[in-house]
Amino acid sequence: MDERTALYYQSNAQERADLYESVESPLAAILPRLFTPGQTVLDVGAGSGRDCATLLSLKIDAHGIEPVLELYREAITRHPELINRVVHTTLEDYAPTHRGRYDGVLLSAVLMHVPDSQLFNFVLAIRELLKPGGTLVVSVPLERDDADPTTHRDASGRLFVLRSEAEIALPFERLGFTVESRFQSDDSLGRDALWATIVFTLGTGGRG
Repeated sequence: MDERTALYYQSNAQERADLYESVESPLAAILPRLFTPGQTVLDVGAGSGRDCATLLSLKIDAHGIEPVLELYREAITRHPELINRVVHTTLEDYAPTHRGRYDGVLLSAVLMHVPDSQLFNFVLAIRELLKPGGTLVVSVPLERDDADPTTHRDASGRLFVLRSEAEIALPFERLGFTVESRFQSDDSLGRDALWATIVFTLGTGGRG
């Protein structure tokens, strides 16, 4: 996450958490089909803790990381069951000490905040977290009416790099992931945005 985007979430954590918690997770319907009780799943960019709490309610061994301290505090306040499950850290710091630990990784509403210059290393870190054969769920906006097409930022300064489904899939496929399914959906909060959810499987050949 770039500095201006992080600053926005630091300054607006409670408001954003209120918004996220006002609706059910748009992924709630598919998570039981992708993961089974007892599997280990990491929610990267846990935000208000909504998705991680949903996973935990399905008896999945759910954990999360959140780089914005203020959002991390919102998550464990709103969902006390996530204390010691969600931690305040960055992906770069977390991945090297948790290699090959997870059956699944959830990447919801995160990838659009990653600039192109950091995308390869970000995807590489995600791969390092998964067991061979693990499942990755990526959910991102394909279209938004509030992101400037030149600067890729909204009026608040948040970065929104809008990529096509093919552009989203490409760096993952180059690093050993295979697309298993994909679908599009409207915005759960009623905003003028189109979302794509792509489910990947990491090749069983390992993380060479």
